[in-house]
Amino acid sequence: MGAMQCATCSSPLTSTGKTFRCACGGTWVPEAAFVEMVAVMREGRVIIPWQGRAGDERPCPECHARMTPCALRGVALDRCDPHGIWFDDAELQRVLELASKFEIDEGPQQSVFADPSLRKAVFGDSSSFNDREREGFLGALLRLLLK
Repeated sequence: MGAMQCATCSSPLTSTGKTFRCACGGTWVPEAAFVEMVAVMREGRVIIPWQGRAGDERPCPECHARMTPCALRGVALDRCDPHGIWFDDAELQRVLELASKFEIDEGPQQSVFADPSLRKAVFGDSSSFNDREREGFLGALLRLLLK
């Protein structure tokens, strides 16, 4: 596979750990990494409320197939079902801020739990989550993923 390209401007993407960034501000987040981010914020699995939307189809940075225009809580995104989600500048931060409103998945506990090393990297050895820590967590998570 060649270098991934921005879905907006076609510039090469730079790996930033679990995500990939473009100089234009766009961010490619693999599906599993996004689910993990939201699971950490909500302390468990959530139901991600994807909604369809009209819009131009952009190419997936990984497979170059056309992504599906979608939205999360009113934030317009593009999603390649097998690979991930494209966030234009500031959209990832906005969606993560809205993640506190995502419904907890009360179904049988299968796999999709957060990587304990990510939780430790953000909070150290602390396992408590209160509102102030969640606010700090969002900033720390974005710094980890987008540095």
